[in-house]
Amino acid sequence: MSLTGTAPWVITWADGVTETTSNAQHTRPDTPPVTKTYTITALSSAGCASGAQNGSKTVTVLPPSPASVTATTVPASSREVVIRWSSVSNVKEYVVERASVLGGTAIRISTVPAATLEITDTVPASASPVAYIYYVRAVDSLGTQSARGAHDFATTATVLYADSVVQKRVTGIKAAHLVELREAIDALRFAFGLPAVFAGQLPPSGLIRTADFTSLAAALNPVRTAHGLGSFQYTGTGVPPVTAGGVAIAEHIEQLRRAVE
Repeated sequence: MSLTGTAPWVITWADGVTETTSNAQHTRPDTPPVTKTYTITALSSAGCASGAQNGSKTVTVLPPSPASVTATTVPASSREVVIRWSSVSNVKEYVVERASVLGGTAIRISTVPAATLEITDTVPASASPVAYIYYVRAVDSLGTQSARGAHDFATTATVLYADSVVQKRVTGIKAAHLVELREAIDALRFAFGLPAVFAGQLPPSGLIRTADFTSLAAALNPVRTAHGLGSFQYTGTGVPPVTAGGVAIAEHIEQLRRAVE
């Protein structure tokens, strides 16, 4: 609240609380229930007598948002996304929302009771990859929704990868795998408000080497940074780093795919 006159001020509230402050922009610390009306009954400043007051303000407290949200594209069915979230105490239900751009307009895709912490979303068909941002809001018994909190992304398509699984010594590494990842990463960059990197680029020719994946990780990392994640790194025993002259193996493609999905 904003106060005028000369400090200090003495504020008396209708609920029996009396405060003395020298701050003209005063904040009253409190932990109200869902909705509470604050009413001033008396107010005085230095050199001025206390006078009766009747100003009031009703405050609505939003329930907290789920602390964590994950969205994962189903590898075998890339139009399906599994969304999971952490529970929030004393809520009635959750609202799951999907947006095409981070921070943009979202549509409600599901409302589920408080006991439910996971749903599967089937997104519209698309020949080209499309990335979505998912949010989950908590809703209390009065129907008050939480603000947007944690979010996660998922990259989808009618067929995101022609070879749904790339297996070591089974599936040959080919240019199409690289092109699919380029398109998926560009779709993800769009969802995060970043320009495309690979649009119009020709597919690689000849043997696919690990150096061909350097540009993929470089294009993906700004998205990870915006999402609060560290830089993408290949991990695991026997998985070579991306270096000039190295040959791409199945794990390189599979790990990049999981990072994009």
